[in-house]
Parts: sequence; structure tokens; C-alpha cells
Amino acid sequence: MRGTTFAHVLEIRDGSPPIYAEVFGVADRSTVVTFQADADERRALAERDGFCLPPWRPGIVGQDFSGRTDWTELAELLVESHRICRSGRKGARS
Repeated sequence: MRGTTFAHVLEIRDGSPPIYAEVFGVADRSTVVTFQADADERRALAERDGFCLPPWRPGIVGQDFSGRTDWTELAELLVESHRICRSGRKGARS
């Protein structure tokens, strides 16, 4: 997966970009991040508030920073995302 972005941070402002605003349920303003995760982690995170599974790319999870953010957990998730991208693991996309 050379060249795969392991994390993407984006600000949603006044409903733009619209696809992000829709997926994250943000009408006004928020900052979000998307990152790679394996299938089990994606399923677990999708059940939690503040997380979603964006449809535009398999294998990613999104987190909205407008709520309470566990920065230690996010750091661990981003390190794992980087490992997934470096290793080219196919399981990340299942």
C-alpha cells in the first residue's frame, strides 16, 4: 500500500465538504480524522459515539473531534493505521 494515507485530518465548516458533513452528521463546524483499521477494530469503533465508517474507501474509520476525545487511544489507533499502511496488509480492507 505504498503511498496510502494512514491518516487524514479535515475541518468541516458550514456543511462543507458535503460528503464529510453528511457522513459525520455535522451541520456547522467540526474537525474529523479518518484512518486505516483492521476489520475487527472497525466493527468495534463503529458501535461507539464519535466514530463512523465512511463509505468512500474500504478499511477506514472516521472520528469526530467535537465530542470527548481520548488522545491516548487515538494515538494508538494512528500508530496501528501507519503499521497497516506500511505492511500493505490486505486485512485492513476486508
